[in-house]
Amino acid sequence: MRRPVRNFFFLFAILILIPSLSFAFKKEISLETLGPFPLDEKSFSLLVESETIVSEDETGFKEKTVRKFEIKDEKRAVHFKKVYSYDILPYGFSEAIAVQPHLLEGEKGKGLILYYDVVPSAPSSGHFCQIFALKEGDLDPLSLPLSVYGKITPLSKGSSEGVLKLAEGDTIEFRLWTGNYQIIVPVRIKFDEMKVETPASGIYKVSTENTPEELRKPTPGARVSLFGIKDTKSVPRQVTIKEDSMIEFVEAWTGIFVEEYEGALYISEEDPWLKVRVDGEEGWVKYEEDLSALGLPMSG
Repeated sequence: MRRPVRNFFFLFAILILIPSLSFAFKKEISLETLGPFPLDEKSFSLLVESETIVSEDETGFKEKTVRKFEIKDEKRAVHFKKVYSYDILPYGFSEAIAVQPHLLEGEKGKGLILYYDVVPSAPSSGHFCQIFALKEGDLDPLSLPLSVYGKITPLSKGSSEGVLKLAEGDTIEFRLWTGNYQIIVPVRIKFDEMKVETPASGIYKVSTENTPEELRKPTPGARVSLFGIKDTKSVPRQVTIKEDSMIEFVEAWTGIFVEEYEGALYISEEDPWLKVRVDGEEGWVKYEEDLSALGLPMSG
């Protein structure tokens, strides 16, 4: 199980290195209204309160974070509210949060999507999204914020400026990073049921775009174990990588689990297998040495 973690070691190292420093900050509080966002007969806006700190000791240092925000309708009624807690440390905010709203349209409904970014965070983390939709005149969240160890695929532009469109089947793609490759998992937005449908274990598309190009190099002469079935107790076939071998990454099988952690839902993979085709010979790979030989070393 991979649990998202903050980059505490990095922060702790900074504190050790600068115990004698005490930066002075000027603080500014600002209010910003984002919207309006029309949904059916209603219109919604985000009232965002932010705090900005500017160092009086270090030239050019400036940092901003959201303190709280509210989603209000045209009658000023509050439909959703979020308050963040954080500290101001010698090097800046303990966490800096940014919020970006967009109207959202799908095949079977529409709503509002909020993207959240949190820094500092561990690599391949700190990105969240949350979907809202109307139910009996109220704008309600369909779930807690969703995140993944990896990335959330950006949505395409919708029918008008500032509107985003869900992918086919009213889905958002979450790209789970295994350390060697990405597993593309679609999460379905079910407006009619006011919920988000997270996927089950199964077969998914894969991507190698997150693997640096300089590392994506097969190893000529290396022998790779290709399993006919997804069972490490079975006997694999051995194939040898040649200088001109044609290597294809076909699909992945993985277990999927969703964990609630610190007020968010994290979609993670478990026990993944990668199906590959080497010079026309197809099979499943599991082990790190085989993935590295195929040009997918552990990285990131």
